[in-house]
Amino acid sequence: MVRGNRFHRNGLTAVKCFLVLSIAAFMTRILPLSMSQYSFNNDSLTECEFALKILNSGHLGSPSDAPWYGTHTGSTPILHMLLAFTSSVLGVSPFQCAQFLGAIVAVLTIGCLFLLGRFVSGSLRGGVAASFAAIFMGTFVFTTGSVWGEMLGICFLVFAFLAFVLRVHPAFRVLVFSVLMLMPLVDRLVAIVALFAFAYLVAWSWVFALSNGTSKRRYLEDLVTVAVPIIWAVILYSSIEPNQVSGVTSGVKMMLLGASFVLVSIVAVRILSIQNHFRGTLAPIVGVSLFAIITLDYMGYLFSYTPTVSDVYFLLAASSTFLFGLAWYGAEVILETRQSYRAIQVALIVSPLSVMGFGILNGFSLPSHQIVYRTFDFIDIFIFLGLGTAIVWLYNRHRRAYHVVGFLTIVCLLVSFPFAYESESLLGVRHDTQGYEIDSAAWISEHADSPLLFSDERVGYIAESTYGLLRHASLPADLKRNVTLSDKIYCLVEDNWVSQGVNVFPYGKVKIPENNYTWILESANVFYIGGPENDRAIMFMISPWGAFVVYNPGVWQ
Repeated sequence: MVRGNRFHRNGLTAVKCFLVLSIAAFMTRILPLSMSQYSFNNDSLTECEFALKILNSGHLGSPSDAPWYGTHTGSTPILHMLLAFTSSVLGVSPFQCAQFLGAIVAVLTIGCLFLLGRFVSGSLRGGVAASFAAIFMGTFVFTTGSVWGEMLGICFLVFAFLAFVLRVHPAFRVLVFSVLMLMPLVDRLVAIVALFAFAYLVAWSWVFALSNGTSKRRYLEDLVTVAVPIIWAVILYSSIEPNQVSGVTSGVKMMLLGASFVLVSIVAVRILSIQNHFRGTLAPIVGVSLFAIITLDYMGYLFSYTPTVSDVYFLLAASSTFLFGLAWYGAEVILETRQSYRAIQVALIVSPLSVMGFGILNGFSLPSHQIVYRTFDFIDIFIFLGLGTAIVWLYNRHRRAYHVVGFLTIVCLLVSFPFAYESESLLGVRHDTQGYEIDSAAWISEHADSPLLFSDERVGYIAESTYGLLRHASLPADLKRNVTLSDKIYCLVEDNWVSQGVNVFPYGKVKIPENNYTWILESANVFYIGGPENDRAIMFMISPWGAFVVYNPGVWQ
């Protein structure tokens, strides 16, 4: 009776923790609506517009005049379908419900991490720590707070790992198989990371079975569960136009990707095969090494681009390296004490490292930088599970260290959180979309003879995604160099290009001289002004007569 009451109390505690964490996850992912009526991250505009086309046409095909026609967006329709369905059920536009849908998906992601963290660490405390870190870690908040394929793909990925842990039940094995089959239709990068991770799990189980001379039906079932989705993904991406899955479509690049996975997997299998591990911990060395790599990249020694961030970036770097070092310590604990789950933790680091290794094998180029930068987000799941396990271990074995490390962990998470949504002021890159920016694109779409807009990359993408305008992102550089603009092209500038500057990748932040900005507006016909007084969006077209008057003020005296 006493034991039953204890289990009942533990169950109630778990439910209460889950509810509190779910509310926190929802609130942190709905926060972007305080900045704009549109969902966070400009990529969400394409997702919403595609969903709107599905609602209007009733089918998944992309019209030939759509801005995303011939791109990878058309080959990953799951999120578009989900947005269209939600929009239809609620009777609102996809643009109005997208951020709410993203917040709900984030709740599911955090919930799965809570359960997975509890399994891996063996404690409710570990599940709470893992999910708490996922709620507030800035990089993960950005990834799961943005309405794009990666947000839904990460939810699928965590759910697949959770179902894999429970695959002894046939229903959960079917769920693993189903999710892996859907993954290539959600997001191509997530699909590659997920399939690599599960391929490693199967490879390790077979290495373990063959080295110990054991044979179980479960190993064959695991092989089929993972091999079929991999074959399906290869067939799917091979049948799509090359530019829709650019980056890994050529034979040479596919071989490099496979070679990177094999090399990293061999090292990981070797580590798991070692019976006597190092008695100390490598966590401090790993943390310092990661901080050194981030610093070298910031200083331009690795990839040839100019960062737009200030020195405040090192706060994010320091907090991230501390969390990663703690997670590495937790991973060491898993390897030593949690035998049933150690392959999962290793798979979570092997898969992203394999894709990042593929990027580096291509050379330290800008495309490689994009691969490394985007793939690094998937290491967050490794961090959460390792961190949860480390917290449980310190609580049980080193109570004093537990309080200190726990406090530092909370501080690091809270320090990293603002970097999720305040990216413009902290990282120099803006991701929000304002209504007046879309209104300006609508004006051009209705009145312009030519669908061409000169602006920066972000505003151009907004105009292209919503109204199919052709974008030209050279305006900030042209204004800085005082280049003569055509009198037949609409241009859109924003006041903060002068006060704060605008990110022009890979050349860094471009700040427009105030004299150039004043001159260009004085010599132009202005058609639209929108936004707050300190951050106006101004659309204009150069006037030959206006330019003549500005250049020759004495003619009219």
